[in-house]
Amino acid sequence: MRIVTVLLAGIFTLSFLTACAPVSDDDPSVSAPSSPSSKPTTSKAATPKPVPTYDVPDIEVYPNKPTSTDLSCADAVATAAAVPGAEDNNDEVYVTLIACNSVEEWGAAVVANPGVFAMSSVPSSEIDFYTKIVCSGADETPVCSDAVARGIL
Repeated sequence: MRIVTVLLAGIFTLSFLTACAPVSDDDPSVSAPSSPSSKPTTSKAATPKPVPTYDVPDIEVYPNKPTSTDLSCADAVATAAAVPGAEDNNDEVYVTLIACNSVEEWGAAVVANPGVFAMSSVPSSEIDFYTKIVCSGADETPVCSDAVARGIL
């Protein structure tokens, strides 16, 4: 699923932007030591600069939320996995969350069809992680409701 790529890219970008925030040598609030034995002093008259914030825009992950499907859980996951890796399969993934009745059923189908996340394999030990990702914005689905009941979300 391409959601993983988008989320990881967003986290990386936010971390990079935060780590690379501009630092000025002309900051009057801290003076450099005049000799090796003197300590830097903080000017009480200087006002602190506001910390920049990098707001991540709200992105609707599932803009087309169907309410039902005729597909079985395995068929819905296979359909989502069949979407080529360069294309968005969010709508198909949402259908999997409706077609499957539990995290356990959904996880087994994902392990059998890792292409849903454009992966060659998805270990069953990571199903909780993937569940947290796909359930963002899909709380009303059977899989995500089950994840809440199990304490995954």
